Amino acid sequence: MFNFFYSLTPEQWSAMGQWVGSIGTVWAVVVSLRLAREARFNSKPRLNIKSWKGIADGQEYLTIKLVNVGLVPTTIESCYLKIIRIWGPDKPAVDELAMKNNFPLRLEPASSTELVVTTLELIWIKNFNKIKKGQVLEIVFVDSLNNTFVHNFYVN
Repeated sequence: MFNFFYSLTPEQWSAMGQWVGSIGTVWAVVVSLRLAREARFNSKPRLNIKSWKGIADGQEYLTIKLVNVGLVPTTIESCYLKIIRIWGPDKPAVDELAMKNNFPLRLEPASSTELVVTTLELIWIKNFNKIKKGQVLEIVFVDSLNNTFVHNFYVN
């Protein structure tokens, strides 16, 4: 087997070196593209949004939990809630409320906060405590870079 390597001419060794160099170049391009993609993905803010409905002391409320799972801090500038009734002949009916309190809200990486919206704040929704199946409460947050983060609260 070693005789094969000893029998190669300088031109053949040169060709093998070019093949190894070209394979290394391709791998360098693949790695650099992968790193650029990860850097672009990690430079954007990412929010994990969860919500749940509850009752405490006879007061109905909606809790919205925001967790910054990205690697960069983000500042939430505004939030609005929309009730979308899916049933209907043509287009869904939409009621909308812009939340004014608690904003701007800065979230550092790996930090979280909870927003509690009471029934008094949701009075614009007729009979909030009687939301029917087939309705969706869409929660939309907008940050300082105009990125939107949408969470749907499905009524079942």
